[in-house]
Amino acid sequence: MAVHDGESPAEAAKLANILRFDAAVIDLAMPEEAAGLNLLAWFRSHRHYRTLPVLILTGHVALGEEVQE
Repeated sequence: MAVHDGESPAEAAKLANILRFDAAVIDLAMPEEAAGLNLLAWFRSHRHYRTLPVLILTGHVALGEEVQE
């Protein structure tokens, strides 16, 4: 097993295009606004990753509308 990390959704998507992930851990509170949700949407829009197991984490107590979308 190997672990790869991307500091942004763009970097994570680039890695996912090169490598084949078996699972993903996404932080909802990535630096860009709604970045974690955008990355999740990116995974779900690609046929190789539509059923990818994804664990979503955050260190924020309240995310408000981001989670409700």
